[in-house]
Amino acid sequence: MRSVFMLLNGKERVAALEAVCGQSAPGARMVIDVRTSALPWAEQGTLHEERHLGRTLYRRNTRYTRQVDGSTRVHWEVAGERSGREFQIAQEDFTVQADTVSGLKDLLSAKGFEIEHTFGAYDIDRPYAQGDAMIVAVAQRKP
Repeated sequence: MRSVFMLLNGKERVAALEAVCGQSAPGARMVIDVRTSALPWAEQGTLHEERHLGRTLYRRNTRYTRQVDGSTRVHWEVAGERSGREFQIAQEDFTVQADTVSGLKDLLSAKGFEIEHTFGAYDIDRPYAQGDAMIVAVAQRKP
């Protein structure tokens, strides 16, 4: 579950874990990543990016808002400009959930998985440490 679980709300998380349980055998391993409240980009407040592709200028404006529970609300809009004419392309709102190792253990345990290892990134030489922005967990499904 790479870069997915962090975007799911409580009900969606339960459904996703039930689906994984239903498709995995006892002893199977799952690799899952989540974000913590230590996201460095969430402190930016806003981010403005521009990029030219051919004769079109694309702009993405992103606004980050911290929530009381540590999660981050993200709103971004993409617009283009060509020949002096501006046009909207897309916009999206979503929440990046903030997790902890203990909270992740509880969620996975409730669905039959036990965390074996935690890392601070997709680097198995770097165990998770308090203050890391990401938790990568390897969990095994209990018999």
